[in-house]
Amino acid sequence: YVRLPDVIPQSVVSAVRYEIIKLVQPAFKGKNPSESGGTILKGAEAAQLWEQIAEPACKSWNLQMMWAVNKVIRQLVLAPRIGQIVSELFGCDKVRLYHDNTLSKGYMAMGSQNVVTVWIPLQRTTVRTGTLVFAEGINAWDVAAQEGCPGNEQSEEYDRFVAKHMEEQGIQPDVAGYEIGDISIHATDCFHMATPNHTTGVRMILASTYFQDGVAMREDKNLQAIDKLSNSGNFSVTK
Repeated sequence: YVRLPDVIPQSVVSAVRYEIIKLVQPAFKGKNPSESGGTILKGAEAAQLWEQIAEPACKSWNLQMMWAVNKVIRQLVLAPRIGQIVSELFGCDKVRLYHDNTLSKGYMAMGSQNVVTVWIPLQRTTVRTGTLVFAEGINAWDVAAQEGCPGNEQSEEYDRFVAKHMEEQGIQPDVAGYEIGDISIHATDCFHMATPNHTTGVRMILASTYFQDGVAMREDKNLQAIDKLSNSGNFSVTK
């Protein structure tokens, strides 16, 4: 992973934040889902859009592939500067967009480790508001291959297993805040988490995932086979 300061102009960050709120409001009956108040709208259209963007298990809101419908977000997601940074990290000529999303993630069955997520906070972000935390020196696929590792990474059992492994290896979390315009980039096998938002304000992020041009989707989606990727070489860790 790598944290990069002052990559995006503050005006662009503010504009993208505004556009995301504008896109998500219809599904929340005219309200910003992270704030109280707002004009209440009713109708089947709002209910239908909610089903498209809400995760059923927790009702947390998210949108994906916003670049395809919003020109402001598209200018950031497809920004040549971000593409160049990712290309340099991979050591390749071109990269392709997997998806953009807000506050959601999914498993990517890619046939390469050259897949990264660019994490862009849409406001000044501190530990209290919910920053991104990394664990340097621990590989997600290697941990998953260990005997006794729970298969459900969303479970408390998995969290306890990883915490015990980190303690045994003496691994300390790397915590840092972000100023407006700062970004971070992390590989798919990099352990990370976001701290809770302990403030009354809203913490929003835009995350876009990119992969090396020419990489194909894996046909085998068996999660137990994914750890074999770690034997093909690690994504270089940069700080």
